[in-house]
Amino acid sequence: MEDEIDKKENEDEELVPLELAWDMVRFARTLEAGLYGNVLTPDLINARMKDVNYNPIMADQAGLDAALANPKNNEKRIIEFGQGFESVSQPYKRLISYLANLPSYDYTYSVNIDDPKEYDSSAYKKDLKAAYKFFDKFDPKKEFPPITRQIVRNESYFFSIRESENTCILQELPQEYCRITGRWDKGLLFSMNFYWFMLPGVDINMYHPWFKEKFAELFSGGKKIYDPSLSVDMRGNSTWVYYVDIPVSIGWALKFSPETAVNLPYYSPLFSDLLLQPIMRNIQKSKSLASAVRLLYGSIPMLKDQQTKLKDAISLSPELAAKFLTLLKSSVSESVRVGASPLQDVKMISFPAEDDIYAEYVKTTLSLSGVNTALIYTGDVRQNAIESTLSLEIDEQLVTTLYIQYADFMNYMLEKVCKKYTFKVIFEGTQTTLNRQFRMDAATGLASLGMVLPQAFAAAKGVAPHIFLRQLAEAKAMGFVDALTPIVPAAQSSPKDGGRPTKDLGNLGDSGAATRGQGNNIEKKVA
Repeated sequence: MEDEIDKKENEDEELVPLELAWDMVRFARTLEAGLYGNVLTPDLINARMKDVNYNPIMADQAGLDAALANPKNNEKRIIEFGQGFESVSQPYKRLISYLANLPSYDYTYSVNIDDPKEYDSSAYKKDLKAAYKFFDKFDPKKEFPPITRQIVRNESYFFSIRESENTCILQELPQEYCRITGRWDKGLLFSMNFYWFMLPGVDINMYHPWFKEKFAELFSGGKKIYDPSLSVDMRGNSTWVYYVDIPVSIGWALKFSPETAVNLPYYSPLFSDLLLQPIMRNIQKSKSLASAVRLLYGSIPMLKDQQTKLKDAISLSPELAAKFLTLLKSSVSESVRVGASPLQDVKMISFPAEDDIYAEYVKTTLSLSGVNTALIYTGDVRQNAIESTLSLEIDEQLVTTLYIQYADFMNYMLEKVCKKYTFKVIFEGTQTTLNRQFRMDAATGLASLGMVLPQAFAAAKGVAPHIFLRQLAEAKAMGFVDALTPIVPAAQSSPKDGGRPTKDLGNLGDSGAATRGQGNNIEKKVA
């Protein structure tokens, strides 16, 4: 009877489905998350907020060489090395800041209208109103700069779209838990590991509501499918274990080099040189300390009588020589080292610092980045204006390649709100005075030829086009122009109005004195 019971128990054990066993494991993990993971404190929340985008580690030569030798399998480690270098290397931090802060995010837009009569149609006016409403909700000058800094720093950026009636912001997602898993006509697609929401200190309610709904579905017990080829708007139905494919209506992925899926920071080739910075600093420190030291030494004379039977043929005993050394050391500063008693042939040795090894290292390292060091590093080497301008333009072209991805995102958002017409955003420009002046001159030059482009003036001034047009309309409606008092330059005033004041004789030049002496201006009634 006992054997039958044991047999029955063994049969029951064998009949437990593997899927049920896995469900039990997932239940235990979920229970653990419920008991511990959902306990929230300010310290835990703060710690998780740091984990979203900052996990630096200090690099060593062996670890860095191994990671760079196999970047495909060491993305996370290389990114963490870069963050570590940024925390200890001011030149590298300055380099990132310089490049990432160049874009101005000025933009113009166009509409797919060929017949000018359509601009008066109600359909266009309705779509234009919807586009303006989105422009009011979303500020690229606020949302895109931190994204650019993170992309220059970490190569990629993942975010979810948080939209309400009056605002549209981009919430950063943890890079470590996101993976690029596809492409579409407007960029890259990605999947996210929802285990992030099970970590202590992560409140899923602080994210887009879609994440909470999808998180509940993962543990609902229903059948799960993984189909990464689903359409971009249906990708949320594709899951694998804790990974969920993110639809473009919820989240986007941006990347410095979108042609590759590898997350390799742009400046990672500099890491090997940055690793030498502490070593070069110590070398410079030792050299500077050595240059402050003076060595005073002299030779103790030998006895002239070489036939002496003294053991040491020197004129002073060691005890007396030591007394001389002590006396001499007490009379000089600490920066002067005494090598022997200066009784004969006393000489001074110094160690001058002829060059600054550390400064040369920093300039060389920065120059390896391709950036003109004269633009971000104070030194005695200066390029001429043409070389500096060309170098700046190359840097501008490099970072403004991100404009295409930013425009794709805004165009996608406009497609969602506009019914008939397609609005296309085009980003342009950088923050530099030279670039703004160039764009303003270009717009003014076209206007002088009769091609007046209000959006070009708005972009050159750094104002959104719809805001610029509103300001013009307001100025006209308020009668601002009518309230202005024309000011005529003195040189253009008529003689009866006083004209230009007469110069003193001492201030006249040779030609002016000759003109006054000959009375040539009397006919013009000019004094």
